[in-house]
Amino acid sequence: MITEKDIANILHEHLDREKYFVVKIKVAPGNKIFLAVDNYTHITLDECAQINQMLVPLLDAIDPDYELEVSSPGLTQPFEVIEQYRKYKNTEVEVLLLSGQKKVGILGDTFENGFNLLIENKIKEEGSKKKIKIIETQFFEFKDVKYTRRKIKF
Repeated sequence: MITEKDIANILHEHLDREKYFVVKIKVAPGNKIFLAVDNYTHITLDECAQINQMLVPLLDAIDPDYELEVSSPGLTQPFEVIEQYRKYKNTEVEVLLLSGQKKVGILGDTFENGFNLLIENKIKEEGSKKKIKIIETQFFEFKDVKYTRRKIKF
């Protein structure tokens, strides 16, 4: 049986880590392998197929009986790894905190323990009837976040 650790080791040795990063490795019963890979620009179907082809002989050497799916992480899926936060800097995201509070803003810098979110607020200036927009930067620690995902507008 092929394990997630086996796949991680193979990817560590053979995947161009300056170009690609692994988002998720899942091995389900029956050796059904799901691998989500991304890059810092826009991963293509051809690139996923190339990664699949690179993996086949290496996985065959461990166990020839498996099913392999290599995919991009998905447009609306929550972020799984810090590299996704870095990739989507300056993009509008939705953050759900463990407290249940939702925040929407522009993703700022990412650090080892969390990230900045630029949030637009409207405040009323003293003596004015009109509200003005201000941008506040809030820092969120990863440990306080249930999920972060891209906000898609149609």
